[in-house]
Amino acid sequence: MNRRNFLKALTTTIVGSSIAPMETLSKFAKETSSLQWNGGDIIIEDYLKKIEGAKLGQTDLNLILKNDKGIKPPYNIQSIQNQSIQTKPQAIPQKKPLPILENEDNPPVGVSNNHNIAEKAQPIETPSENIAVHKSKEEILNEYIKKMRAFNKSHMDDLYLDGKEFQLLKSSAIKIMRLKKVVGHGNFYLLSFDEALKIARTYPSLKNFTKREINFLEKLFYMDASIFGFFDKKPLRSLTHRIKKRKVVKVSRTGNYLFKGLPVKMYKKIKKDAGRQAVLTSGVRSVMKQFQLYLNKAYQSNGNMSLASRFLAPPGYSYHGVSDFDIGQKGYGVHNFTERFTRTEVFKRLENLDYISLRYTEDNLLGVRFEPWHIKVDPRA
Repeated sequence: MNRRNFLKALTTTIVGSSIAPMETLSKFAKETSSLQWNGGDIIIEDYLKKIEGAKLGQTDLNLILKNDKGIKPPYNIQSIQNQSIQTKPQAIPQKKPLPILENEDNPPVGVSNNHNIAEKAQPIETPSENIAVHKSKEEILNEYIKKMRAFNKSHMDDLYLDGKEFQLLKSSAIKIMRLKKVVGHGNFYLLSFDEALKIARTYPSLKNFTKREINFLEKLFYMDASIFGFFDKKPLRSLTHRIKKRKVVKVSRTGNYLFKGLPVKMYKKIKKDAGRQAVLTSGVRSVMKQFQLYLNKAYQSNGNMSLASRFLAPPGYSYHGVSDFDIGQKGYGVHNFTERFTRTEVFKRLENLDYISLRYTEDNLLGVRFEPWHIKVDPRA
C-alpha cells in the first residue's frame, strides 16, 4: 500500500475514533494485518494536517517524530489547533485474546509465554474530550445497551494498560495463582491482602511480590472504576479488608463459604423453593480472590480494563465480599455463569420467588453484564 492510501486509512481511523489519537494510531498499526506502519514513510506535517484539532501530548508527538526521517523532536505542539469534530464511530478490529491464567468461574486454563505482551497492550488514557459526538440521550442509551450486550468484545472507547503495567498485571496474576495453589482452594476465598504478602514471603516455593507489583495492585484497587465504565458502589473501601472466619460458614459439597445471617438463611430458602438442582456456585470472596478473577480476565483481554470491568466487578467493588452469592444448576458447569443459565429449570423457579432480586439485571445501567445467577442478598445495598 502506498503512503497516500495508508494516510487515508489512518486518518479515517483517527477521525472516527473517540479516543486519544496516539492510542488509535497504535491500535491501527498493530491490529491491521494488511498494513505495516513504517514511520519513515509518514510525513509528519501531512499527519498533523489530517488530524488537526485532535489533542496530542508532547510525548506522543516525540514518539511519532522519532521514526520520521528528516524531522527531529521536539515539535512545536502549539501549532495544533483545538476544535470540535463531529464524528461517526468506526468499528475496530478484534484482537485475538490471550489464554486466561486459571480456570476459576471461567474456562479454560493455561499460561503462555509466547506473546509479545508490550505490543498487545495499550495505555490507560481517558477518551479525548476534543472530539465531540452530537447525539441524543436516546441514542447514547441505545449505544450503551448495545455495548453491554456485546460485553465480551472490544469497543473504541475501551481503556487499556500500557506495556509496563500489563507486565505487572501478568506477573502479579501468576504469583496470585501460585499462592492459591499453596493455601488451597477453600482458604483462598478468605485470604486477605496482608496475609497473601506474608505467605509469599514465607514459602520458598513462592516468589515474593515486588514493590512495583504491590504498588500496581494498590493503584488498581483505589482507582475509581467509573473510568473503566463500572458505576456500581464500592462496598469494600480498604485493600487490607479481612474476612473473619467466625462470620462465615462453609457450605458442604460446594467448596464455598457464605456469610452467617441473612445470606445463609436466603440460601437455605432458595434450596428449598428452587429444588435440589439449585447449587451454590460462588459465595464469599476476599479482596485477593476478586483480584485473581479480575486480573485473569484483564490478562485474557490483552489489558483491556474496560472489558474486564464489564465482565465482573473490579477488586473492592464486588458484593461477594459482604453478602451476595451465585446460584447455578447442578451439573451445568461453566454455563451457570452465562446467559444460558436462564434456560434452566432452576432459574425459572428463581424468577417466581418474590424475595429474589438480581444484583445485575438485564440492560442495567451499572456497566456490568447481565448476571442472572447473582443473588442480591440485601435489597438496600
